[in-house]
Amino acid sequence: MAAILNPFIQEIEDRKRREINSLNQTLDEKKSQIETNIANSTKSIEEKYRTESILKSQREAARIRESARLTAKKIIFDSINENMETTFQALKEELRNFVKKAEYKKILEKMVESAKAQLGNDIVIKCRKEDVEIIKKLGIGIGGNINTIGGLIASDKKDLREIDMTFEELIRNHEDELKTLLMEKAMK
Repeated sequence: MAAILNPFIQEIEDRKRREINSLNQTLDEKKSQIETNIANSTKSIEEKYRTESILKSQREAARIRESARLTAKKIIFDSINENMETTFQALKEELRNFVKKAEYKKILEKMVESAKAQLGNDIVIKCRKEDVEIIKKLGIGIGGNINTIGGLIASDKKDLREIDMTFEELIRNHEDELKTLLMEKAMK
C-alpha cells in the first residue's frame, strides 16, 4: 500500500513545491515592486525638497539683494539730501554776502517795480532795516521791518493783496526747480 500511496505523496509534495515556488515568485515580485515604489517615492520626495530648497534659497537671495539695493538707495538719497541742505545753506550764505553789494540795490528796485506792476502804484513795503533808506528813496511807504536775508514783502495800501519776494520765500517757491538742477549737476 505504501507503494500505491507513494505516487500520490510524491504528487502532493511536487504540488506543494510548485505552490511554494509560485508563492516565493509572487513574494519576490511584490517585494521588488515595493522596493521600486520606495525608491521612486524617495526620489520624488528628495527632488521635491531639493527644488523647494533651491526656490527658498533663491527667494532669500532675492530678498537680501533687494534689501541691499534699498539700503544703498537710502544711503544715496540721504547723502543727496544732506548735500542739498549744505548747498541751500551755502546759497543762503551767498545771498547774505550779496545783500552787501551795490547790485542788491538794483534787485530791490526791480522787485519794487514788479510789485507795482502787480499791485498798482500805491503800495507799502516791508523790508530789512538795512533796506529802508533804499525803499524810501524810491518814494514807497514803509510798512515795517522784517527779519529776512534780503528782498521785500509788498502789499497794497488796504493790505488785501500781498507779494512775498523775500529771498527765503523765493527759495521756497523754487525749491523743486533748484533741487532738480542740483540733482542734474550731482548726477554728472
